[in-house]
Amino acid sequence: MRNPQTARPGYRSISSPNGYRLQIPADWQEREAQPGIDLAFASPRRSGNAYISVIEVQSASPEEFLIEYQRRERRGDPTFVTGAPTQTRLLGAERAHAAVATSEGAGGTRWGELLIAAARGTRLYALHLCFTSRYCDQYDDELAWIGASFALTGPR
Repeated sequence: MRNPQTARPGYRSISSPNGYRLQIPADWQEREAQPGIDLAFASPRRSGNAYISVIEVQSASPEEFLIEYQRRERRGDPTFVTGAPTQTRLLGAERAHAAVATSEGAGGTRWGELLIAAARGTRLYALHLCFTSRYCDQYDDELAWIGASFALTGPR
């Protein structure tokens, strides 16, 4: 998985004192984060919607976190379909897993999600990138770049 140190043209680097960084498109706007979410950003494009949430959670492992997340989502949304978490490499992480999912919202809007959970020491971080299928069709490279830029920073 690529993990650039400097921002790609048209992107800006975001870092948190809580120990991670990622790159997002320069026109994305910060949103008010809900409780338990460190940072949230949204795309201003009318062609779809995308947002990122990075959460520090308590869990035994990245894989177990993703399995439990998927279980909760399926209970609340019968259209939620997900792939099994797969191990991935993430800069600064001791362990990391990723999964993708789809669901159907009100009015037939199809949603996709990229979930990456990474552990370092006793902390577990989750990157949640949510987007409409229409957005994914037009900005697939953008979504891949955001996921690939996610890295853990600071002391272990």
